[in-house]
Amino acid sequence: MYRPTQLLKILSIAASVSIITSCGILSPVKSPEVKQYQIIAPNLQMTRNATGTESAIQKTEKRFDLTLFIAPLTADQPYNSTQMYYRENNYELASYTHNLWAADPEQMLSKNLLQSLQGYQSFKNIVSSNFIGYADYRLTGNLNQLTQVIKANESNVILSVSFTLTNANSGQAVAIKTFTLNKPAKANAKSFANVTNELAADLSKALNDWLITQPLSNNTSN
Repeated sequence: MYRPTQLLKILSIAASVSIITSCGILSPVKSPEVKQYQIIAPNLQMTRNATGTESAIQKTEKRFDLTLFIAPLTADQPYNSTQMYYRENNYELASYTHNLWAADPEQMLSKNLLQSLQGYQSFKNIVSSNFIGYADYRLTGNLNQLTQVIKANESNVILSVSFTLTNANSGQAVAIKTFTLNKPAKANAKSFANVTNELAADLSKALNDWLITQPLSNNTSN
């Protein structure tokens, strides 16, 4: 038989184990924070000019007296998702854990490009999917790749987008162009997002420069 003092010790230990077990079951398990990153439209990306004051995108000199319809970008798999993909060898894709794009990249890039081209003012009108009316030309595009490539001590972000400029009246393609841009980035999701925003700005400028070199009809210069 147990002595009273031994029995009390046993009951005390059992009670302590029961309390610890219950707390472990009832206490919520803290999940790791999921960070989301944006590709910001240029109206939110203000840059400093030479005088130190903030300014938006500067309009270009050449202007077409035409309406350009910009269709929302499409995207190749697997880049049509919110996963932030990186590659450490040629054939294997991985994605950052607990780090995501806030929306599918092609959606954010579409808004970025639309507002950038509107800022450049190279066309009389730049319209998109909510536009009801006549457009002279139509621009479609596809996101081919948005990847961070990590090799040894080097890391780069690659952004590749293909565009087709079409005469809206005849349906004939005027020009096709693929832009493949890259910039160095630290091997982490935050740097990936920061550099992607820089590449998006570079892409919009390169796209505008390409568009104003095309032999489009009824263009006038300001």
